[in-house]
Amino acid sequence: SNWTYEILVLNENLRSSFENLSNVFFLSEDQIKKYSALQSNSFGFAVVHINENPESNLHLKGINIYLDGIRDPGNLGTIVRICDWYGINTIYVSEDTTDFYNPKTIISTMGSFTRVNVISTALHTIIENNPEIQVLGTFLEGESIYRLRFIQLSLDHLLQNLQGN
Repeated sequence: SNWTYEILVLNENLRSSFENLSNVFFLSEDQIKKYSALQSNSFGFAVVHINENPESNLHLKGINIYLDGIRDPGNLGTIVRICDWYGINTIYVSEDTTDFYNPKTIISTMGSFTRVNVISTALHTIIENNPEIQVLGTFLEGESIYRLRFIQLSLDHLLQNLQGN
């Protein structure tokens, strides 16, 4: 990944595999559990620099995900992990989505946060930068995708629907 670590704290049983790296500290399993945010962590943890400017290309390629108003940090982390599994390396989120750097989010990604960019932006900005894309949404009161007839909507029509007009 392109993340830079400040320090690595690893289980002393891993010394032979990682001792050539700089800023690595080796602790016992009990010490790692004491300092870690996880109760079942026996491997280790890292202090990393936050990527202040993730790749923020708003011209989309392939499958893209836009999340609107995700409130639970664990849910966001799980979605990031699933996107990583399926090779989706960028997720766009609304400005009111929970903080990507929330510890619960990071823990829930199980390391996928280092491979998936999460970019906060308004949906209309993405649509304006990509007028050719087809936008599909899911809503609690929506109809089954199996009965849906896909139609081409204009940007104005889509934005009116999003704003409740």
